Amino acid sequence: MIRAQLHAADQPLTIARFWLADIRANGSLAYQELPGMTLDPNRGDQLLVTASFNDSVYGADARLRISMRSALIADGLAEDEA
Repeated sequence: MIRAQLHAADQPLTIARFWLADIRANGSLAYQELPGMTLDPNRGDQLLVTASFNDSVYGADARLRISMRSALIADGLAEDEA
C-alpha cells in the first residue's frame, strides 16, 4: 500500500508513471506499467496494487529498462545519466 506521505505542507504527490515488477533470483522478471496519478493526503488518498504474473510472462525482458529510461529522460534526466 502506498499512502501519500508528504511534507508538512500536505501537498499532493503526483506520480507520472510507475512499474510493478517481480524479479526472480535467477534474474528473470515480469512487470506491468501502471498509469500515473496524484495522491492527495487532504482527501486521504491511498493506493493499493496487487498483481500476480503467469509463469509464461517471465523472461530477460529489456522493455522494463527501456520504459524506465524513457520516463527518466522525459522527466529531465540527461540521456547519458539515465
